[in-house]
Amino acid sequence: MGRLVAWHGVTKWRLVAAGGAVALAVTGVVPGALGAAAAAGTAPGAQGFTITRSSYGVPTKPSQQAFYQQNSGDEYWGTIFRSQLISQLAGASTSISVNYLEGIEHAIGTIDNGDNTRPAARYFIPYLVSAYNALVAAHDPIVSPATYPDLQPAIRALARWNGVTTLGSPAMSIFMNFLEAYEHNVFEGGLNPGEQYTGKINFGDGSLGLGTFGGLGGMATYNLLYHILHQTQGMVPCSTLCYQGDYFAGHGDQLLVESLNDAITILSGTGPQLGQAVNGFGTTDIAKWGFQPALDHDWGSLDPLAVGSTTNCGSSATQNRSTFMMAVDAGRTLTGQDELPPGQSGFISAAGTPSPHLCDQVGLFNDFRYKDMPPT
Repeated sequence: MGRLVAWHGVTKWRLVAAGGAVALAVTGVVPGALGAAAAAGTAPGAQGFTITRSSYGVPTKPSQQAFYQQNSGDEYWGTIFRSQLISQLAGASTSISVNYLEGIEHAIGTIDNGDNTRPAARYFIPYLVSAYNALVAAHDPIVSPATYPDLQPAIRALARWNGVTTLGSPAMSIFMNFLEAYEHNVFEGGLNPGEQYTGKINFGDGSLGLGTFGGLGGMATYNLLYHILHQTQGMVPCSTLCYQGDYFAGHGDQLLVESLNDAITILSGTGPQLGQAVNGFGTTDIAKWGFQPALDHDWGSLDPLAVGSTTNCGSSATQNRSTFMMAVDAGRTLTGQDELPPGQSGFISAAGTPSPHLCDQVGLFNDFRYKDMPPT
């Protein structure tokens, strides 16, 4: 049995495969079969695979169904796990190849920025589509094509999305902004002043003097939203601590569609989007709303490496990646690959000349590529 161990920053996941070990080299290309397996969402478990995930050194029980992560606002309430795609994609294949592992790393690494909304897509979109259809049947003005001409195309884009593809996907842009708007409208008194529909509970009400706890990254997580929407029974740890009334104040369908209308307004404008520091697209053409991650990591922020010296390593989109990643094939022949942007060396000479290796791994990071590690 071979063993491949991959470190993803401080979060470590280990994949043990029967029948031989492979090395991991990331190129940023998602194989077609991998994308198809992800889109299907129902692939059977593979023979001979066990995935163990831990965070900050906390061990967890091996499982192909769910993982626990010490990640604020993400998985505290369970059901929706951002790491679930790892087990889904691994379980979709009965063999391990370098290209397949490349695809897993790329698929996980290209999750959206900010609050990592992508894992929630397949849970919320059916409810959103159902709400839209119900309101169309009821001739509700919130779905009027004359008032909201982009609403139906946005619903169509979400319904056709595989829930995995992010880069260049209008559906990813729509869903990210929708879910952020939905949280504001349900849990924070409304995204905009004068919203027609808002939830019953306002986590953002500072007038109570008890602090504010809204936001998908706060207590108003997408898991909490989903459990309320899904009417999950016997929830732990919520139990009797949850509000026993109607969080949606009798307007569950309207809140869903109102939030999508808010997202459409944001994306067609030029102001800031929700969920990451990028602006809207300035057009109502949904085909031009392809998701692009914010270049949110400025490698120049490592200054000052030396007094009076300035580095110019550029910026990168971190998305759902750590800066240090390493993969080791612990088979009969020990091999490995890693990358550590911006570069291996922080040396700057007395004359202010930086090492040629100061920034030479930024390109690897941007393109999901690794470099070979020398054998020891």
